[in-house]
Amino acid sequence: MPNYYRSRKVIIIIIALIVLLTLVVGAGVYYYVKSNNTAKRMNEIDTEDYSVKMLSAQSESAAQAVGISVKETTGEQLGDGIYITPIGFPIISYSDKWQGSRLIEIYDELLKNTHGDEINYISKVVVQPGLSSMGTADSIVAGTHSTTQERYMVFFDVPLLAPSSLEYGFSSKQSVIELFGMDEYDTIEQAAKTIAHEYGHHYTIFYFLADEEGALNSQYYQLRNFADFGHPIFFSNQQEYLNNHQWSIFELAAEDYVQLLGSENAKQVKFYMDIYDALRSNDGEDYFATADQTTSNVFPQENLFVPLAEQVESLRDYYFSFIDAQNEMEPLETVDFNLQIKKRSSYGNTYYDITWDNVYSGKDVLYTLVCFDKDYNIFSPIKTLYGNEKPIARVGTVSRVSGSTLLTYSNTVTDEDRYFRLHIVLPDGRIIASEFFFVEF
Repeated sequence: MPNYYRSRKVIIIIIALIVLLTLVVGAGVYYYVKSNNTAKRMNEIDTEDYSVKMLSAQSESAAQAVGISVKETTGEQLGDGIYITPIGFPIISYSDKWQGSRLIEIYDELLKNTHGDEINYISKVVVQPGLSSMGTADSIVAGTHSTTQERYMVFFDVPLLAPSSLEYGFSSKQSVIELFGMDEYDTIEQAAKTIAHEYGHHYTIFYFLADEEGALNSQYYQLRNFADFGHPIFFSNQQEYLNNHQWSIFELAAEDYVQLLGSENAKQVKFYMDIYDALRSNDGEDYFATADQTTSNVFPQENLFVPLAEQVESLRDYYFSFIDAQNEMEPLETVDFNLQIKKRSSYGNTYYDITWDNVYSGKDVLYTLVCFDKDYNIFSPIKTLYGNEKPIARVGTVSRVSGSTLLTYSNTVTDEDRYFRLHIVLPDGRIIASEFFFVEF
């Protein structure tokens, strides 16, 4: 073959390689710029003031956009059941109760949880009207989070190269949050703890719980002292996982997120009166008020066998270390609340005074005494008091005379031996607990 043709072929190959290199470099630059722009946009979103515009009763094509900020940054309403958030991921609702502008409430609540760049990697949020099929007779699944790895193929057709076309694979993690039983909720506050918990899965998996090996090698594993748990924290199948839900390292990490970085709405409290106050108010409704998993001063976390997140040394700093935000709270010291019990009698009935020290005093501190059975299952809340009130709660049967009538009020707390514990909500929103206090009745 003449040198001329050999040289020409070499030149073509060199040009083709230069073109290919240019494409690869260009793609890298594109993704770098896109990532920076996304981060910049997130900072803007965090500082913007959103005003919700209700969808009018016009035809769909003429409906006004919702989620409009004062800077004219908008989401996009694609019918009542789909909202494309300003960040870019969709919120898709199959619930008739959560449609249109109500999907923006979900988005706004999601943003109230402390977050960093990881929020850009949410793929979608799905709102379901009913319960998940994953639930068991003893537990209801209020939400799920799933992460999958999607692979996209890109082809470059470059002549005179062998092979004639090159194939490149790009991977992308898909992070999906699914909210169940939303038809049961009338307000976003009722769903806030579930939203925070499922976002906690996204946050922790993104930064330090990507897989079992990563979890075992993480600082989180060391801080939570899982090596000394004496209980498995990884499970091989769904049924095993559901039966040991509270012990899963992934669930504990999400619960820690709610306590450390969750929104204010995700840490709601309720007030409870004891039998003594119920007797004098002639109204036991507050005493019997339902305490469920959303009541943070009764259920600060699912697993009550392990310390609360705020009482694990350096855990708050660790959670903040992944994002551009500072932990501005000082570590809490270990204190003794000196729980005590004294037997009393009145009009032939027996009751007990349970007292403690208001170590954290003041009208902005909230104490809730909670009762547990011998297996450490929550039996009932006993009483809620502020830090400037007399620290005392009663259990058993109390009586008082009203005119010529003897009134009594009782509970079944004293029917068996019990554990008691204080859950304390501090002025800055942090929740801590006393040691368990065992009483033989």
